[in-house]
Amino acid sequence: CVLNIGFIASSIGSFLGAALKTFRSANPEVVIKIHELSPASQIKALRKHKIDIALIGNPSGAVLDEFETTVLFELKLEAVIPVSHRLAQRKQINLKVLVEDEFIGYNEESFPGRNQTIINACLVAGFKPILSYQADSLVEVLAIVGSGAGVCLMPSDVASLPHPEVVFIPVREKLETIRFTAAWQRDDARSIIGSLLDHIKRQK
Repeated sequence: CVLNIGFIASSIGSFLGAALKTFRSANPEVVIKIHELSPASQIKALRKHKIDIALIGNPSGAVLDEFETTVLFELKLEAVIPVSHRLAQRKQINLKVLVEDEFIGYNEESFPGRNQTIINACLVAGFKPILSYQADSLVEVLAIVGSGAGVCLMPSDVASLPHPEVVFIPVREKLETIRFTAAWQRDDARSIIGSLLDHIKRQK
C-alpha cells in the first residue's frame, strides 16, 4: 500500500516529520511518499490522483465543495519583519504600526486566497496594505523579507523553516486564524487516511 502526501515546506519541521515517524511505526506495511507542492499544485495533483492527501492552508470554497476535508489545527498569523526593522526587538506589536511598510504578497496561482487573508488582517487594524511582490513559495517570502524589501503576515508554523535575517512577532489584534486543512478524494474511504490524519492531529 502506497500513500502519496502533498505538503508545503513549513509542515515538515512543525508537525509532519514527527507525525510520519509515529504513523510509520504503527503502519510498517504502508509506503509513504511525500511531495512538496504549493497549495494550488497540491489540489491539481489531487484531482489527477497523483497524491492521496493534500495538506494546505485555508482551503477555497471550490476545494470544500469538491473534496473531503478536515481542519487539522488553527494557526495564528504573525508579523514577519527583517531583523534590521525598527520594531525587530519587540516581543509583540499592534499590526497598525506596519501601516507605512510594504507587504510581500503571494502569487495567487500558487497560494490562492493568501493575499486576501493578509488584506483582511490589516483591515482589522484599520488599513489596507500595499502588496508589492508576488512570491511563489514560503521560502521566497522569507528571503525577500530578510533582504529588507518588506514585511509579511505568515502562519506561526512557518517559523520552523530557516529564516535568517527575519523575525516573527506576535500581533495584539485578534485576527482570523489559518485553518490548516487536509483534503482527499470523497470516494477514498481507506482507513489509513483517517489514521494518518489522527497522527498529524496528535502533533499539535
